[in-house]
Amino acid sequence: MAGLLVLPGSAAAEVDTEAGEPEGDGASEAVPAPAVRHWSARTGWVRAVEPGQPIASSPSTEAVAEATAPSITLAAQVQRLARDAEGAVWVRVNYPNGGPRGWVPASALRAVSPFRPLSRSAERRLDRLVALAGPRTGVVVRDKFGRTLYSGGTRRPLILASVTKLFTVAAGLDRFGARVGARSILAPSDNFRAQVLMNRLGGGVNTRGTSRAGDYAAGLGADVRLADGSGLSYSNRAPAHEVVDFLERVRDVEHFGVFRAGLPVAGLSGTLAGRLREPATRGRVRAKTGTLDPVATLAGYVRPRGIGLGPHRELVFAILMNRIHPPTGRAIQDRMLRALVVGP
Repeated sequence: MAGLLVLPGSAAAEVDTEAGEPEGDGASEAVPAPAVRHWSARTGWVRAVEPGQPIASSPSTEAVAEATAPSITLAAQVQRLARDAEGAVWVRVNYPNGGPRGWVPASALRAVSPFRPLSRSAERRLDRLVALAGPRTGVVVRDKFGRTLYSGGTRRPLILASVTKLFTVAAGLDRFGARVGARSILAPSDNFRAQVLMNRLGGGVNTRGTSRAGDYAAGLGADVRLADGSGLSYSNRAPAHEVVDFLERVRDVEHFGVFRAGLPVAGLSGTLAGRLREPATRGRVRAKTGTLDPVATLAGYVRPRGIGLGPHRELVFAILMNRIHPPTGRAIQDRMLRALVVGP
C-alpha cells in the first residue's frame, strides 16, 4: 500500500479542506473502522469515470443523490473514505470552485495526478501584472483538472468584447453542428458572421438567440450575460471565473474538437498570428481575443512546456481587462502567457 493515503473510516466529524471548519458528514450508515485504504485516495484527487455520476448525501446505495459530477475532466478532492453496510468503499469528494460535494462509490472514480501549484515567482509576476492592468481586471488560470492555479483581480462581471464569440459559436455548434463554420468566425473574429449565427439561433431574432446561447452556457455551469453575437455590445459581461468554467465544461461536448480548432493560435493564425511569435510560445496558446475601447480580453487554452501535446493537458485561462488602453492590455496579456508557458 505504499504511496496510498490512509483516511479515517469512522463517521466522526471531518475537516472541510476549503472552508476550514468541522462539518458532520452525515455518514450514519458507514461501518466504523480504524482506517479505510483504497487506491482512489493515493493522490488525494479523483475524477468521475462516467458523465453525470450521482453524488450522494451519505455512503450508501440508498442515500439521496444531491448532485452530479460536473464533468469527467474535472477533479474533486478526496476528503474521507468509508465503507457501507455491504463493505463497499465510498469516497467523500469536494469539487473546488464552488462545485458539489458528497459521497461517490470508489468504483466510479479514478485517481488523477497530484495538484502542482504555480511557483511562487510565477504567482508574484502575475500579481504584479494584474496590478499594472488596474482594478477592472480579472484573471483566472486552472489546470487541466479544473484546479485553480491563479486567481487575481476582481471577481465582478467584466465586458467581454469578442470573447463573446466563444459562447455564440459553441451554442451554434450544439444546435446546428459543425457546418456553422467555427473557424471562419473565431480565427478572424468576424463580427458579421457571428451576429448572423446569433440571429439564426434565435430564429431571426437577436434577443431570442442571446437567450438561447446564455441558456446553453448555463447548462455547462457558466453564468454569463449576452446582448449580441459579435461582442460589440458593452453589455456582454461575465466574471473571469465564469468564462473559465465554460471553457472547462465545453471540452466534454461533441463538437469540442471543431470549437478548439477554430480558435486563433499564437504566432500562427487568426487574431493571434502577430502575437507571442517567439519559438518558446508560438503554437502554445489557442484563445479568443477581444478588443473594444477601453477593453482588452483573452480567453482559451495554454500549453506550458513539459505537459504534453494533448488538448486535455492544456491549462484553461481567462484574462479580462476593462478601462485599459487595448495595446497596453494586449502587451500585459502576452507577458502573463509567457510566464505560464516558460516561467517568469
